[in-house]
Amino acid sequence: MNQKFDVAGSDMAGASFSFPKPAPAHALIISDAHLLFSGDYARSGHDLIISDSDHRITIPNYFLGEKRLPLSSSDGALLDARVVEALTGYQTFAQAGGNAAAGKVIGRVATVTGSASIVRNGVTIEANNGDVVYQNDVVQTGSGSTIGLVLIDGSTFNLSANARFMLNELGYEGQSSASGTLVSLTSGTNHSMFTLIQGAASFVAGQVAKTGDMQVATPTAVIGIRGTAVLLSVDAVDGKVSVSVADQQDGRVHSVQVFKCVPATNLLQGVCTAGDPIGIVTSDGPSLTITPTANFEVITQTVSKTPGQVAQEFNAFQQVLTTYDIGKQIAPDTPAPSDGKRGDVDTKSLQKFAGSPPPSPTALQPPL
Repeated sequence: MNQKFDVAGSDMAGASFSFPKPAPAHALIISDAHLLFSGDYARSGHDLIISDSDHRITIPNYFLGEKRLPLSSSDGALLDARVVEALTGYQTFAQAGGNAAAGKVIGRVATVTGSASIVRNGVTIEANNGDVVYQNDVVQTGSGSTIGLVLIDGSTFNLSANARFMLNELGYEGQSSASGTLVSLTSGTNHSMFTLIQGAASFVAGQVAKTGDMQVATPTAVIGIRGTAVLLSVDAVDGKVSVSVADQQDGRVHSVQVFKCVPATNLLQGVCTAGDPIGIVTSDGPSLTITPTANFEVITQTVSKTPGQVAQEFNAFQQVLTTYDIGKQIAPDTPAPSDGKRGDVDTKSLQKFAGSPPPSPTALQPPL
């Protein structure tokens, strides 16, 4: 079956979607990738409507039944079905054991420049400094706008203009020793999952990455993070992803693991899951670009960074730490990012670090 459906509305330019072969087991194909990742999403009865100023497409009966297929560009860049539900207000909590996840505060807006918004249960509201953010919120920025988020585990995100970012889930339970030092939990309660749909994000991982499991999904890859600074960008036109780890100038090598983003076919159908490993990106190495191809395959390419780019990434990293400082003022109980050592406890220090202070040349730390 490879049926194509035309755009609804004769006054709009043409677009289509289809079931891929041998489907419909994997995803619905949206031929216009820009519309897929940048369009406005709405629900009309059981139908899904995706539109922008030039296009409008209707997917009949998309919301019929309990499971929803992810959407995909012609090149195989995926849009998680959970994102579609969040943007349209059609959230089904049965897979999470009821509606216990609804209304869960997981962080705050620390900074906003220009026009930024939050889509909550399908309703778009303006984002302001100090606003709380909830699990399942989708944060969006307009042209020339940015937003900074600080979450309850210390994870801090700076989103660029024209970004779309979903706060899928965050479970965090801090635990302190008698001396007040944060210790790891072994119960598996610490976990987080976020989806960067488009735009660019600079972020520093929080305590979940140190004590549990943190993942950031994109249209073509899932990044596994363990206490590090990450610069991540997504091309909104074709789902192309670039992953780079900043040199924090702390004398340590930080890294993330990158996996293919594949649609699940079990009870979690519609969820982008981590597939085969693609590679490891380190702070002392090149960036990695992942380009989607047909049949959900990818092409990877390493790109060496110039000294200017390294410096630019470190500056972006510093800006993220400044966002954390602002968020800490709003919510004083917010734990420190990464491994809990900012490296700037000495007030005379002119630099900030998310990892440990720079060691001596004879005492270098092993890679994370």
